[in-house]
Amino acid sequence: MSLLNRATRNVWRKKTRTLLVVIALGFSIAAIISVYSGVEASTNNTQDMIEGYEQFIVEIGELTEFQERMIQISNRGFGRGSGGFRQASPLPTDIIDNIYSIEYVKDIIPLIEHPVGDIDFDQMREEIRQYRESGGDPLEDFEERQDAMMSFYNYIIMGVPISASLDETYLILPENIISGDKLSEDDESSVMIREDLILSEGFFAGTSVGDTISIEGYEFTVVGIYTSDTSRNYVYMDISDAQMVLDLEEGQAYTLNVYTDDKSAVDLVVYDISEMYPDYQVSAYSDIYSLSSERLQNQQEAEISSLQSDSTKIENTGSTIIIVLIIAVGLIVLFLMMYTVKERTKEIGLMKAIGFKGNNIMTQFILEGTAIGLLGGLLGIVIGFVAGPAISEVLLPSSEVFSTTTPSFSLIFLVLCLTVILGAVGTIYPAWQASRMSPMEAMRNE
Repeated sequence: MSLLNRATRNVWRKKTRTLLVVIALGFSIAAIISVYSGVEASTNNTQDMIEGYEQFIVEIGELTEFQERMIQISNRGFGRGSGGFRQASPLPTDIIDNIYSIEYVKDIIPLIEHPVGDIDFDQMREEIRQYRESGGDPLEDFEERQDAMMSFYNYIIMGVPISASLDETYLILPENIISGDKLSEDDESSVMIREDLILSEGFFAGTSVGDTISIEGYEFTVVGIYTSDTSRNYVYMDISDAQMVLDLEEGQAYTLNVYTDDKSAVDLVVYDISEMYPDYQVSAYSDIYSLSSERLQNQQEAEISSLQSDSTKIENTGSTIIIVLIIAVGLIVLFLMMYTVKERTKEIGLMKAIGFKGNNIMTQFILEGTAIGLLGGLLGIVIGFVAGPAISEVLLPSSEVFSTTTPSFSLIFLVLCLTVILGAVGTIYPAWQASRMSPMEAMRNE
């Protein structure tokens, strides 16, 4: 009978013990697979998130770059609008041509922002009172306060010039389209609306792309639905449509965003516009929002740092667990085979007495340990496939969310090789002990 056949038969001489050992090895190997897969999934997810944050930082940088060249013009005077809203009077129709005549002015984007709907002014005043009592930083909280004020309305008409080139440069229209498309120059009587407006409690609940909605008595087709981090429920439309809805003259707007050739020319252009239109509010956009942009970048960088720290913690924890499990597997095989050698001492003596060499005996025991390791590895792979994500969530930090990952072929192959090696290595010392026994000593052992 060959050494391999004898080793295979000997493995199952004590079926219950062998089965328990294989199960213990199986769960250890499954844990190794699960932890490795969990760390890999976490690393991949973290890297994807970091890339997203880094891209956002780049976009903020690009946004800040042209915001630093931007000047905003609006009318200080107020007139009565719909729903009790006191809207600033529109700017004159010739203002755009006059401002284009100023040196260093590159682009001008007229905007019409008009809230629609009745609001509870008592509630608004209460919100303002609470804000003042909180002692917040007026500049730091500017955007948040503006968003909160606008959230009192049903929705906000946002009339913008529809131009692909301007939008590509200045990001006029929202980017996060979840359904449909952006407004294009070929669209007529069309709008883009925020996702919150179509939800169950939204003003246009149940609306989808292609539907027709009514805005101040005019019919518009929804061509796109977008998401936004702000609380402002903007309804984007072409500025000419906004002029029609709000009964404004062609060329009128409530706000102008003026962009200079270079940010170094902003102060000079602000001065020239203020001299030309002393009754209008003229301000460099960066004075209002530069702090907000810097804060956003700092927040993203802090998120990246936190993700990297968490990822490192998970990798270190995973490495420690895997090392401990590898040692555990080796020790399980070692103690099993040491007990087996002790249990079969008389048998080893008999084998030596009938002519077996020490090398033959050592090889047989190593084959037995290798077979047990291989069986544990196969069982571990099965368990790892079935319960891998659950095991990884138990063993690794609970703050991390793991995606369900299937062990790769390379990982399976690596684990099988590992179990074979651990089975062989764990058996070397007991097998060496067995090979060195003298027949007489072994036969006397009871």
